[in-house]
Amino acid sequence: MRKFEAAYRTELESAGGDLMLSQLLEELFNIEAKAKKLKAEGKHPRAELAHEVEQLAGRVSLGYYERALAADEYIDTRREEYEKIRDRQPQNELARIQRAKLKIDSLSDKQAENLAQSFAAGVASLTAEEAQTLASRGTEMERETVRIAIRDQLIDKPWIGNDDEATQLYRESETLKSLPPGNVLIDGMAIHVEHLVDFDDAMDSPA
Repeated sequence: MRKFEAAYRTELESAGGDLMLSQLLEELFNIEAKAKKLKAEGKHPRAELAHEVEQLAGRVSLGYYERALAADEYIDTRREEYEKIRDRQPQNELARIQRAKLKIDSLSDKQAENLAQSFAAGVASLTAEEAQTLASRGTEMERETVRIAIRDQLIDKPWIGNDDEATQLYRESETLKSLPPGNVLIDGMAIHVEHLVDFDDAMDSPA
């Protein structure tokens, strides 16, 4: 059984606006109430309730999976809409590629290097076509810097564009899918559900 983390539990109890975290907290209270009763009966709560904690961890993972799936479905819908518009007018995409190539190819090596650095720093804005063209210029390190910036800024996903909601959902989905099984996300930090069960009444002890 993992060690109880009071600081994360405090963060969980102060977190608001997330229904899933509220439900998790309620279930933790229920488990801890059972633990007190078992302890009063001379039994061992950690062992007796280990399966319940494991099931709770599983439900948390399932909840995050369903949330990520819903976000992915929204993003997929935007991608399909984008591709329909693109495929109806392929000449527009070709024109953008040609303009981007002319623009980037007209730069000197030093100018291209400076642009790559500015783009990676989030100072310079580039279209998807310009960024992809720039990623073929310079040294391997410079090209990799641009490729990383393209991924980080979602330039390679034009169907997301400047939509704040779509961006948030995409990033949330990627974060949730990367969580280890049984972990919950509290204030941007991942912690396993077992760390949040107060079997020893630590939260009731005076500071």
